[in-house]
Amino acid sequence: MVYNLFEFLKKVSSSGKIHIPDKPIDNNLPFPIALEISVQDYNSFIEKHESKSGYKLEYRKGTVCIVDMCSNEHEAVVDSLSKSFHAHDGTYADYNAPIQVRDTPLHLSPDGVRNAPDVAVFPHKTFVPPPPNPHPGPPPSDIR
Repeated sequence: MVYNLFEFLKKVSSSGKIHIPDKPIDNNLPFPIALEISVQDYNSFIEKHESKSGYKLEYRKGTVCIVDMCSNEHEAVVDSLSKSFHAHDGTYADYNAPIQVRDTPLHLSPDGVRNAPDVAVFPHKTFVPPPPNPHPGPPPSDIR
């Protein structure tokens, strides 16, 4: 999975905007890997590759950084949390359970950049449908 990300980045690196690390980067995070990238390019890359990459990426003013790496502990926590919500009733499959648990679902931040939290717990739309009149969003003080 990580191999696909590196192959993609190596193809793109000919532009001179991307730097691929030669050694493990666990202790050097956040690690910048791309400069002068547009929000649109970042979002399209994230939608195609982040869930397979093993890295958590972040976009900051045109710079893309690796901010975290996938770990067995993280996956174990997500799996355990998911199983604890499904333990009460085994009649639902994971994808159709009343309470959904995802490890890195993408969502838009107020500035238009796609972000992925470490873990998300939310109700299934069948059990808690969206409101007919959506809320206008966060108050201006919460926009970063």
